[in-house]
Amino acid sequence: MRRWVLLVSMLLVAPPAQAAARAHPARAAVKRQARSIDTRPRRMVTAPGAPEEFHNTAAPGTDADRELAQRLDGILGSSWLKSAINGVYVVDAVSGRELYAYGADRQLNPASNTKLVSTAAALDTLGPDYSYATRLMGPPADESGVVRGDVRLVGSADPTLGPDDLRDLARHLADTGIRTITGDVLISADERDALAHAWITVRVIGGERDGERAHVRVTPDSDFYVVDNTAQTALAQRKGRKPRLTVDVREVGERLRLEIGGRVRAGEEVEVTRAVSRPALFAAHTLRAAVLDAGIAIDGGVRLVATAAIPDDAVELARHESVPLRVLAAWINKPSNNFLADRLIVTAAAEKAGARSMAAGVRVMGEWLDKIGIAPGSYRFENGSGLSHTIHVSPRQIAQVLLAGAKASFGHEWLDSLAVGGKDGTLRSRFAGHPVAGYVRGKTGTLNGVAALSGFVTIDDAHSVCFSVLTNGFRDRRKPQVREEQAAIVDAIFGYLRGQAGVEPPRQDVQPAAVGGDVDSEDVAAPDDRPPTPGVQL
Repeated sequence: MRRWVLLVSMLLVAPPAQAAARAHPARAAVKRQARSIDTRPRRMVTAPGAPEEFHNTAAPGTDADRELAQRLDGILGSSWLKSAINGVYVVDAVSGRELYAYGADRQLNPASNTKLVSTAAALDTLGPDYSYATRLMGPPADESGVVRGDVRLVGSADPTLGPDDLRDLARHLADTGIRTITGDVLISADERDALAHAWITVRVIGGERDGERAHVRVTPDSDFYVVDNTAQTALAQRKGRKPRLTVDVREVGERLRLEIGGRVRAGEEVEVTRAVSRPALFAAHTLRAAVLDAGIAIDGGVRLVATAAIPDDAVELARHESVPLRVLAAWINKPSNNFLADRLIVTAAAEKAGARSMAAGVRVMGEWLDKIGIAPGSYRFENGSGLSHTIHVSPRQIAQVLLAGAKASFGHEWLDSLAVGGKDGTLRSRFAGHPVAGYVRGKTGTLNGVAALSGFVTIDDAHSVCFSVLTNGFRDRRKPQVREEQAAIVDAIFGYLRGQAGVEPPRQDVQPAAVGGDVDSEDVAAPDDRPPTPGVQL
């Protein structure tokens, strides 16, 4: 009771904080300052929906230029873009005349527009015909087609190397007339010698009778793993319950043990992908199985060696070449493949400076940007893919990259690597059904709160516009609407070009590429960020 009386008396005697602040404003200000010792300057935050300080700074041109500017002003003032942070730069790609510049020098996150820089820098460094070589080295075969000794898999960090490529290598080996290898298949722990992705696919197929042992198939096939299959077929299950299947991978010495258990429905096929913890041994075992399938006997097994050095007496027995860089660039830019973009720029650094690291790759990007007139320190990149929330560049600089890349010696191959609106890559569905479909070629970029769209709208050699639109700071659930508004900017540019050309360009008969799924969302760090399936046209 005494405590309650004391508390009430304190509340009655002590004046409210607001009244004290009104009575002693200076003292209250001092107390507010004393609450924080962080004296760093705060960035001014623009209230949602408030007008930005930017406006179109392009010099007034023709009536058509002014009409385009008015249309773009209207789009940027839409309910979806006006509360975001935008930068837009539009320039005539033929004359270099600036058509529209709204926040054009604003440093914004470009997301996968970064790939425009990394692929251009790599093409400049390596050339469009560059390819990765994977070789099988060993003693020369004798007249009877026998290789007396060990053979060795020697890679070059090919980011596209898969089991099918090792089978191709084995077929080339058989074509040389080699029939027997008396030694082992060797490989070092150097990541350059391994497959691009170390994973296996396990398919579990239910039988016909309840309790029957399920069938298991593992690809790629090799003796690297031992399968312990206890999975059974389940004909009937309780309503609403599915059979539970387990697939576990364990290391047993220098091999893997696949433990498949649980139950699977009759006739049902379940496919599971699992990562492999020993990528070098996985590659060597996969190659050995491919060589055996090609009809070549191998007396030995597989061995991991400590050094990557190749013996002086070794010769090249067979070779596999990757697709040339001109194709690899399209595998990167059209679907926005993060893994390939990062691996490629590291390769460019290794070939140019002997340093195989991402930091060295970013330096190669910086050297190319310096070469085209973009000063160091005016932007920030951290990798070749753009998968980062701390990078920044301006729309004007992206447009400068586009114009310089198009005019470079590798310009034709680089432009061909970009997605075509309504047809392929990340622009396949973005412009489906739009009049501009087939006439826009560009690169998208997507992260949480980030949307980028940059490229060219081209009717003919005399009528082409380069554009870059970077939008940051929106709620991620508004991404579809932001993309629609960015597409509207491209549609407006196309309408402007139609007026400049003085003719109505024919509607392109665009047939979307036959690729699985909607590839209109990119920049996600996915474990299956792999090259396209061979034979699929992007």
